[in-house]
Amino acid sequence: MFEVLPFNIRVDYLPRRVDIAALKAGNFAELVNLVQWKGIELQLKHVKAAGVHGLSSFSRIFMNEWLHDIVQNQLFKFVQGAGPIRPLHAMGSGVAKLVVSPAQHYLKQKQFMNEVRKSFKRFSSMYRREKRDPKQQQQQT
Repeated sequence: MFEVLPFNIRVDYLPRRVDIAALKAGNFAELVNLVQWKGIELQLKHVKAAGVHGLSSFSRIFMNEWLHDIVQNQLFKFVQGAGPIRPLHAMGSGVAKLVVSPAQHYLKQKQFMNEVRKSFKRFSSMYRREKRDPKQQQQQT
């Protein structure tokens, strides 16, 4: 019996080129090469396989299980990690934190204006990071 415990992986993919001829021929796997994927963290689930003979059978079973789980439960992470969507997601999260954090803190400690200032500082620093020139971001990573 083969068994693999759950583990996390991170996907950072920078496409080199898109094969337009293959795409026109119906190879939709080339669609992956249209977008940069950055910082996608996936959790591969626990899988057991009994009565498996050979490495090819083993790998086929495990890959099918993991791909099915990713498509069913974690596909949204690819949308969040896509190049053009990532800054929008970061900005939306920053705006949500700008509103939610002070409100939660106010309900707990009644220090609303302090939390508004802190949240605004966090939001403005996140905004400056996202607004930076993409060339600078690539140099830093």
